Amino acid sequence: MSVHFGMNLYIVESFLENRRKGATILSNIQQHVISYINGRIYGVAAYYSENDATQHVVVATHDGTLYEVHWNRNTAFTSPQWLGQFPGIASLCGFFTPDDNRQHVVVATENGQLSELYFTDPQNVQSRPLLQIGSSAGPHIGMAGSYSTDDGLRHVVVGNNDGVLYEVGGRCL
Repeated sequence: MSVHFGMNLYIVESFLENRRKGATILSNIQQHVISYINGRIYGVAAYYSENDATQHVVVATHDGTLYEVHWNRNTAFTSPQWLGQFPGIASLCGFFTPDDNRQHVVVATENGQLSELYFTDPQNVQSRPLLQIGSSAGPHIGMAGSYSTDDGLRHVVVGNNDGVLYEVGGRCL
């Protein structure tokens, strides 16, 4: 997945297709425009939901607006759907949890606040604050989130601008 910057902002999907032919692996890299996002793109999170075989992209713009776009083999790309607003966004991550078929987007803001959006339908989003990490998250700090079938927990890892790495985990995410 790549984001191309310029006068117009588009989300572009790139993927690699591997095929075996004898002992040789043939690769075919393709890309196409997924959507146009109105505003300067700040960050992107992507995940796959197993329950409906759908790919999802969540885009944050510089003003903290979050949009979701999804598609699958049988459905074209949706128009960007507004999810929420988080001024001072520092980072975001997204993941799917198969135990409740929910999609989760976790946002860190520059003041260190972690908040979660969760939904099964992007037109019916629930939001809640999670916790305050020890210090400022700072701009452009990386974040990753996942669901572990091994322990049945949701895990989010986020760094701050002091070099401290936090893991937030639990069933409540």
